[in-house]
Amino acid sequence: MVTLLALSVGGLMLRGRPAGLPSPTVSPTAPTAPTVRRPTLSDLAPIVGPTWLTVVFTTPEPLAARLSVEPGGLTTADAAPRHSHRLTVRGLAPGTRYDMRLVALDGVELASRRVKAPPAERVAAELVRLLEWSMQALSRATEMAMGPQSDRAARERFGLMWRARCQSWAAAPDLRFWSDALEAVNDRIFLRFETTVATHERLVRRIERLLDLERFLKAASPVDPGLPTDRIRLPAPLTSPPAALEPVAALRFADGGAAAGRPALETAARAVAVDPPARFSADKAGFLSGGMHDAASRYDYEHPATWGPRRRSRELYLRYRVSGGSPVEKLVVQFLDGSAWIEAACLRVPEPPAPFEGWLRIDPRLLDRPARVRIVAERHSPGFLTRGIVLDHLALYAR
Repeated sequence: MVTLLALSVGGLMLRGRPAGLPSPTVSPTAPTAPTVRRPTLSDLAPIVGPTWLTVVFTTPEPLAARLSVEPGGLTTADAAPRHSHRLTVRGLAPGTRYDMRLVALDGVELASRRVKAPPAERVAAELVRLLEWSMQALSRATEMAMGPQSDRAARERFGLMWRARCQSWAAAPDLRFWSDALEAVNDRIFLRFETTVATHERLVRRIERLLDLERFLKAASPVDPGLPTDRIRLPAPLTSPPAALEPVAALRFADGGAAAGRPALETAARAVAVDPPARFSADKAGFLSGGMHDAASRYDYEHPATWGPRRRSRELYLRYRVSGGSPVEKLVVQFLDGSAWIEAACLRVPEPPAPFEGWLRIDPRLLDRPARVRIVAERHSPGFLTRGIVLDHLALYAR
């Protein structure tokens, strides 16, 4: 007969097990892992640049996450568990599609997404849109500017007003993002020319206008406008020629040598002598000459013949030598594409003004077929006459 024992402990009745039966094995309860909420689309914010990917997100519980990107095997991770995360990988190729994957270090998958790094064309097009402000601002500032005859206090007020406008524009997140993108793909735009001809020309024109605006405001007021010309800029002219260049054509302005030094042009292409004057100026001495330009200077020059390489060239360079002038003056070199003049380059004197010889790389597609060339003087000056730029020579080289 099986004897059952009952013990009363603290009001609880405990009954013994039948004799000879083993006691049941009680397994310890496994700890429950913390629940990790997979971020929703509102939590996850991929920021895709031409060469980088940044992911910003939050998690309800602190955790360490890893971001991986394929192809390429790019990866990065949090250094410690946290609620707010910002992970960045670099080394993307512009215009390439990638699969990104976000996982917690304990293996929980948080999110995955397919993204595309913007190509050079997209970067250039976005900057063309954003830099439209500088063209409108230059026009407005020119209308409002006070000349050097104004008192210093009025010029300072003008400068402070424009500094506030310029800094507000420069601080916009879109502009900061796309100007960083420009630095990342600068070579692809200005050396490999991975944009359309039209987009490239519009971008060059707007970056030049941004520099025009900065120099105009500095001439109109002692206050620095604080424009981002250190980040949004064109490649600087070379001071020595690249190797293995083939001369194509050259223009020589007959009276430019006395002011510019007249060095010998090391080129097999015979330089075309251009009748004087060699000084270009956008100023009109209307009160002296009935609205005509001073006879000692010209406004523009259009070469009657065509320029064009004998074969398709990978690289084109303009060689030039200038002197005189001022920071608010420049010479614009244009090529005729069908019925439209395309801005290829701007020739400026250094600050402070001094004779300067340089080499500028230009878009080789402008001369896929023979084209005419024109040089135009431009100035954006707050109410005073400028000195004009003397152009000694303009030569075209190909490689």
